[in-house]
Amino acid sequence: MVRLVSLAACLALASPLTAGDPAPLGTRVADFARTDLTSNTPWSLGDASRERKPTVVAFLATSCPVSNAVVPKLVGLAKRLKGEANFVAIYAHPSDSADDAAKHAAANKLTFPAVHDGDGSLAKRFLVDRVPTVCVLDGGLNVRYFGRVDDQDAPGVHRDKPTTRDLGNAVDAVIDGRAVTVPFTTAAGCKLLAPEAAKVATAVTYHAEVSRIVQAKCQGCHRPG
Repeated sequence: MVRLVSLAACLALASPLTAGDPAPLGTRVADFARTDLTSNTPWSLGDASRERKPTVVAFLATSCPVSNAVVPKLVGLAKRLKGEANFVAIYAHPSDSADDAAKHAAANKLTFPAVHDGDGSLAKRFLVDRVPTVCVLDGGLNVRYFGRVDDQDAPGVHRDKPTTRDLGNAVDAVIDGRAVTVPFTTAAGCKLLAPEAAKVATAVTYHAEVSRIVQAKCQGCHRPG
C-alpha cells in the first residue's frame, strides 16, 4: 500500500529527472549509458529512443527462477514488436558479475541489448527491489507501466498458463497511443539487496561462523585448567 501511494503521488511530476534521481510511475527517465553485453559496444537509452518508440526496460537476474521464466516471454514479445518498440535487459542482482550477465544473455539468445547494473544505481533509480521487474517507457521516456510480465510465475507459484498479460497490454497501449489500463502491478521475484548489504550478508564473521568451529573442534580441550 505504501508503494502504491508513493507511485501515485509521483504522477503529478512533470519535470525531467536528473541523473541519479528515482524514476517512479509517471515521471521521465533521465538518459543513462552502459556497455551492451550482447555486442560489447556502447549503448544509451537516449540513442535507443531517438525514434520516440516505446522502450521496455526489464530488470533481470541470472539465477532467479522467476526471472529466468520470463526471459523467453521477453524474447518472444521483442520479436512480435520488432520495429515498434525497443527492449533492454538490465542485470541488477548484486551477485551477478558483468561476465555472468553476458553469458546469460548469450545462452538465452537475447535479441536486444543487455547491460550490467553493477552498483545498483539503475535499480535504485527505477525503484526496483525485486527481479524480474519490467517498465514501459513511452517515446518521451516517461514511465507508463511498472511491475510484472504476467501472473504465471512467482516464488513458490507456477501456473500452467498466465491469466494476465500485463506487460503485453501495456506495450500495446503505448504503441497505439492509448492510456495503460493497469499501469502498476506488484513484481514477484527475487529480492534485491544493495551491493553493500550483499557483502555484509555473505561476509564471514567470528560470531556467526568461526566461533561454531572453535566450540565444536577445540573447546573440549582448550579451556582453563
